[in-house]
Order: sequence, then C-alpha cells, then structure tokens
Amino acid sequence: MKPHKVYLNIPIAHFGNVLTWERAAIDRLVGAAVEVAQKVGLRLDDDAEGVYLKEAEDRGARVDLDARAVMFSESDIAETIAAMRKTRPVPTPLRERARTAGREERSLVGNGGNLLFDWEAWQPRPPAASDLVDACHWAQGCDDVAELFPPFLLKDLDQRLGPIYSYALTCRHCRKRNYSGQQ
Repeated sequence: MKPHKVYLNIPIAHFGNVLTWERAAIDRLVGAAVEVAQKVGLRLDDDAEGVYLKEAEDRGARVDLDARAVMFSESDIAETIAAMRKTRPVPTPLRERARTAGREERSLVGNGGNLLFDWEAWQPRPPAASDLVDACHWAQGCDDVAELFPPFLLKDLDQRLGPIYSYALTCRHCRKRNYSGQQ
C-alpha cells in the first residue's frame, strides 16, 4: 500500500478564519497537530539509501527505520514552536514582540514588477489577479506595511485595464492606503 500525503492549509495571519476561532479551538487544533507529528514523525521517503536517516540518528535524533521517519517527542515539538514564535514572520496575536526598535516606521510596499517567483515551481512566472489578492492579504496582515502600491503588473488581462483593475483589487482586499499608477 502506497502511503498517502495529507496537507493542512491553515491561514495564520491577521486576516482569515483563524481569528474568529475561540482560543480553546485553536489549542485543540495545535494539540491534535502535535499528536500527529509525534505519531508520524518526519518521513523521508525519498531517502532510499537511508543517508539522511543515518545522519539524523548519528546526531542524536530518534529514528524509526521501518517507517523511514525521524520521530519527535512532545518536548522537541514544544521547543520548536517556542523558537518559531520568537522569530519573524509569525504574526501577533500569536506572540508578543520581543523588541520594538524600528517598529515606529512603516513601509510602502509595491513596485510594479512584471514577474513573480513561484516557490512551488521554483521559477519566475507572470502574475495573475489571484496573486495580487494574496499580496493584498499579506499587506493587510503585516503591521510593518502602511501603504500599498500594486506590487506587480497583472498578465492575465488586457494591459489597458491593468492599472485601474489592480487599483480596484488592492482597494477591495487591503484597507491600508493604496496607490495606483494613475495618481
């Protein structure tokens, strides 16, 4: 039987459904995720020769060779979560800021680039309207962004409509001050 992969896409930012959940529901979700991580571990199915598993074991990690996975204890996972919460870009309200120096200044984000880097395909590609919506959601959730200019030129529509369409999208999906190329 071939193992199945499960992906959980949970929005964790200043927008989206996570903020409407009660703290108890979020804690139950995190607790269930920790249990899954403890039970399944980090599977390394592509490590046919066991090189990475052996290296992890040599460095003190607990390895399940039958499952081809590095296994974690609850304390390992708690320590990792604590380190992640101290590191940017995990947003507030999930953690308190460790320092405030430089936080008084806010940035204008945007430049009108003609390509977007696709991390999954590992190559640049022309941006679409859905990419602009994602960028607007990011800008809305990031405290360091005060103003937004459309960060790239959309390629999935008539270029004569591009500037006004981009401006309309940024205004609809980001409540921060927006600029367009027409101003």
